Amino acid sequence: MKAKRHTNTKNAIKSALTRLLHDQAWETLSISEISQAANINRGTFYLHYKDKEDMMNQLLQGLLDHVSNHLANIDQQTSWQPNILPIIEWLEKDFDFIESVVKARPDYIEKILRDYLWQLIQTYPSLQQYIKNQIPLPSDYAYEVFIASNISIALHWIKKGGKESPEQVSKMFFK
Repeated sequence: MKAKRHTNTKNAIKSALTRLLHDQAWETLSISEISQAANINRGTFYLHYKDKEDMMNQLLQGLLDHVSNHLANIDQQTSWQPNILPIIEWLEKDFDFIESVVKARPDYIEKILRDYLWQLIQTYPSLQQYIKNQIPLPSDYAYEVFIASNISIALHWIKKGGKESPEQVSKMFFK
């Protein structure tokens, strides 16, 4: 029962943050405002997070952990595009949150995505080989091109409001 209450509280905080970021800048947002919008006490907020940076980091880490768990179970011998599609479909379900965070903190999101994609490249030899085959540059440059182009695609899709389908977006990542 406690775990369910814990999850419900975190979901309420995330929903409140999403709503607030549509109308207010991240820098001006207070924990009191988040707590009030989530219908919780400030003390309850602090049971889950140290501060608003910790909250943002944990919420985004939850998204990245889900993606990592999915990628850990893929067949690396198949094309990467079909493996990316379920991830984008899953992210689309949480689009309001993702969109609000990207609009509120674009540089922060770009850094997280850059670090995450670099980690993926280092983790998956098949992805390294795919990049080397697709981008005829020295490896370090090819990786940078891959990272920069995929960050740009993801952020542009989000800033446009997710107009293209997950299928269309997943194909763009591997063109």
